Amino acid sequence: MIHLGTSGWYYDHWTGSFYPEELDKAGWLSFYAEQFGSVEVNASFYRLPSKKMVAGWHDRTPEDFVLTFKGSRVVTHRKKLQAVGGYLETFYDRIELAGNKCGAILWQLPPWMERDDSLLQSFLEKLHGDIQQAVEFRHRSWFTPAVYDLLEEHGVALCIVSAPDLPLQVETTASFAYIRWHGSTAWYSSRYTRHELQRWADIIRNLPVQDVYGYFNNDYNGHAPENCRQLQRLLR
Repeated sequence: MIHLGTSGWYYDHWTGSFYPEELDKAGWLSFYAEQFGSVEVNASFYRLPSKKMVAGWHDRTPEDFVLTFKGSRVVTHRKKLQAVGGYLETFYDRIELAGNKCGAILWQLPPWMERDDSLLQSFLEKLHGDIQQAVEFRHRSWFTPAVYDLLEEHGVALCIVSAPDLPLQVETTASFAYIRWHGSTAWYSSRYTRHELQRWADIIRNLPVQDVYGYFNNDYNGHAPENCRQLQRLLR
């Protein structure tokens, strides 16, 4: 199953290009869920969502809709993956309200965090094995076979990243794949061409896994939903 969407849905600058001008913000998620079958919840990175918020996201989306959650920056950026056991449990407890709509969790490491295998090992050991999880690296030192092996040992996916200054590594280290498109020539603001998206459609078709999660994070000027729609058509 291929789950495509965007990284977040709550963007004022999508009004007009994606959301109808007359649509109230309270209706954005429901409208979004009519266009795409999944979303990467970006808000959970910035603050711990309340149970009421998660339940609301669940209730305002179709039965077959898939919510993936971006792990808290407290874990990745502030605590730097250290002494995070208690906070992880709280995070898991909150997103439990997503029920069967919860697809995966993405842990995005900061760009200044360099490779540290023992630190990564310790963090991976704390993750719950009953939910699909992926790690996105932003520092080049992490892109090495030894790290991929470590992820594979724990059944955690290497996030396949499309970004201007990071290497494209199409590696599957889990029973599913997780892809993020940040922009081909500029972070968050460049639009993917049809040729680039056709290449990605071919990559996705050739991945040796059944489940694929893919999210466009080039939100500027409504490029993300536009590119997501284009890729959906190419994969039909």
